[in-house]
Amino acid sequence: MLYVDAYVPDEQGYRVYRVNRIRRVTPHLMIVPRRKDYSFARRHRDSFSTFVGDTVEKVTVRFSKRIAPYIRETCWHSSQKITPQRDGGILFEVEVSEPKEVGWWVLQWGAEAEVLKPESLREDLRQTAKALGVLYGRGVGQKATG
Repeated sequence: MLYVDAYVPDEQGYRVYRVNRIRRVTPHLMIVPRRKDYSFARRHRDSFSTFVGDTVEKVTVRFSKRIAPYIRETCWHSSQKITPQRDGGILFEVEVSEPKEVGWWVLQWGAEAEVLKPESLREDLRQTAKALGVLYGRGVGQKATG
């Protein structure tokens, strides 16, 4: 996936756009000078993958013994800290500006991963798990009722 960071004058700020979602580009006669206060590296320093936020929050995830080797073998984020657990699992900690991105990443590991902190991300994933339970609890292709 390719993204572009762009300054939006009407919003007086930067936004991230996924290139394949751009449907059209409308040229304007306005010349926007290069902003001296902008640094891509600084703006994305605390992003887990793509999205940026205004504050940095610590996310703690517990991975099972079975998945721990896959987490250990890659540097997922520059702030990551991995702590071995007695049962062979690990605690994975990162400090990121958009915790939801870590939550989306955690979902790929299924029940082998549990977000411990922050509570707001735990709640988001709890609601996602509940919705998935409903989705997979009904027959294939059945529409939700209610």
